[in-house]
Amino acid sequence: MAKERSTIPQGRPISAVPYLPGLDGVRALAVMAVILYHAGVSWMPGGFLGVEVFFVISGYLITLLLLAEHERTGRISISAFYGRRARRLLPALLVLLAVVATLYSVLPYLRSSIARQRAGLFWGFFYGSNWYQIHVGQSYFDATARPPLLRHLWSLAVEEQFYIVWPLLMVVIIKMFRRRLPQIGLAFLVLGLSSSVLMAVMYDSANPNRVYLGTDTRASGLLLGAAMAMVWRPYALARGRLGNRSRIVSLAGIFGSLVLLFTHTHFHDVVYTDAQVKGYDILFLGGFLLVGLATMLVIASATHMKSFYGQRILGFKPLAWLGTRSYGLYLWHWPVFQLTRPGAVDEGGDIDWPWWLLMIIRLAITFALTEVSYRLIETPIRQRKVKRWLRTFFGDRTPQMVFRRRRWGVGLAVASIFSLFVGLSVATAQDKPTDIEASLAAGAAAVEGIDAVIGTTIAAPATEPTTTAVPPETTPGETLPPTTPAPTAPPATIAKFPIIGLGDSVMLGAAPALRDNGVWVDAVVGRQLIKGIEIMRQYAEVGSLGDIVIVHLGNNGPTSEERFDELLDILKGVRLVILLTVKVPKPWEADNNTFILKMPEKHPNVRLIDWNGLSQTYDGIFYSDGIHLRPDGQMIYTQLIMDTIKANS
Repeated sequence: MAKERSTIPQGRPISAVPYLPGLDGVRALAVMAVILYHAGVSWMPGGFLGVEVFFVISGYLITLLLLAEHERTGRISISAFYGRRARRLLPALLVLLAVVATLYSVLPYLRSSIARQRAGLFWGFFYGSNWYQIHVGQSYFDATARPPLLRHLWSLAVEEQFYIVWPLLMVVIIKMFRRRLPQIGLAFLVLGLSSSVLMAVMYDSANPNRVYLGTDTRASGLLLGAAMAMVWRPYALARGRLGNRSRIVSLAGIFGSLVLLFTHTHFHDVVYTDAQVKGYDILFLGGFLLVGLATMLVIASATHMKSFYGQRILGFKPLAWLGTRSYGLYLWHWPVFQLTRPGAVDEGGDIDWPWWLLMIIRLAITFALTEVSYRLIETPIRQRKVKRWLRTFFGDRTPQMVFRRRRWGVGLAVASIFSLFVGLSVATAQDKPTDIEASLAAGAAAVEGIDAVIGTTIAAPATEPTTTAVPPETTPGETLPPTTPAPTAPPATIAKFPIIGLGDSVMLGAAPALRDNGVWVDAVVGRQLIKGIEIMRQYAEVGSLGDIVIVHLGNNGPTSEERFDELLDILKGVRLVILLTVKVPKPWEADNNTFILKMPEKHPNVRLIDWNGLSQTYDGIFYSDGIHLRPDGQMIYTQLIMDTIKANS
């Protein structure tokens, strides 16, 4: 017993925070999970939960540091705390914001979106990205086209908002309840559970964005970590009974790691159905809490001084080294990945190389940027070496240093001019619709839909005016004189359209060209097949179906063979039904096309256009998302449909 205790620094306060390589190892695993998720690795659908692991670690460490400072000095210096946080977080963030602003200013395919990203840059700097994204409805789950390069800053905003409030609260708590910290830990635990309950109560499966991004609903992990810090302090544990229970603590850490592995490989953020994109219910109704509790077990092992799993496995030196760079890796990987999307441009990508090769290059760029930031920006500023360097730089009057200062002066002048150019580009950029938005807006002007059909008549006008008798004003107790019923118009006949086109945003873009060829187009953005069935049933019920119906649905989510059969049963009385296969860089593309390709064999009136195959024989017909059509693509799309109609007339 004495031998074991002799390894514990006796002069350190029991709340002091030693170097904990195990925690760095956990950070490394968490950030790699996030990176794999953003890379689209299929077996890591829950990699985004690495952020929740970060939240728990942050809540634990920040609270532990504040407790240690109070025990060491008898007080908590708020200004010193904010200064440390600023030196740790701001320099790398400022560099990232400057680089992203520059990219938006100089890259032609990003320049059109400068104005829209201006607010993102502003709120990224002030750590309000999460509430900004909630306010403007910017979905974290939307993977259509190129996402904003700063969308990932929402999680840093949640943490920073916690950092602003927490030390102030801790000052009050320690002053009033310093002898009852375990009870305060229990109160923090209750608050963390309350945040999870709030998430479950506010959760809307059709729009989970609010509870995913909100500080109030994502504070659970931070509060769980803070609660743990009240009762689980490394040096205190080492000197107490738990100091010799390393095997139990290691087993707890292994169990927690297995739970995290399961959630990371089985949980999802959203699920796609044939009706809508909806939240993954288990995640929002307790899944995040499960991840937080499992992370607490892993932290327990990582911070136990004698835990084999925590010190030898999680504290493995290469893993711990990677964990020290986790902040930079998180900052840089997202913009790098969004500028190097795999696939051809017409497929919604940027670089058409093998996935594994591109992944190696993306990781290499991310690690290089992270290391440069860590060595040249983060570490010198955190260790306050910049001030000493400036004194040497300006104090030394040797010829060599004078020459060096001149070179630096020229470089700074060039950088200042370029920064001015970037700043003016961002400040003066005009917000305008993207090419895709302009195309869809033009298409919407050529579409009327089922509501317009029901309101369209081809009957002769009534023989007498159709007026409605308006009763005169009366006083209480007064009876109304009899009124003469207004003449009734003969029933109207609903218009019948020879050719109806039913589709989503792909057909919507080509709507003007289709309309010019006599097609009544009913298409809207994001339409699912199940909604198309409902709409086509309405056309059939009001008698508007003509000889030809064109259907292009299945781009917006997975569906089934039975759904297509249901639609085509409604259209069995139509002479010709044209089905188009889907072309969308999504996981459901292949399955939906398999169902579509079966339809001509089962329904004699169906003819097929293999849009997926034919579209790939043309160059430059898609916008950058690989889905929506450029003007040339709209013409080709329309011509293929009209040629099919002509061939079957």
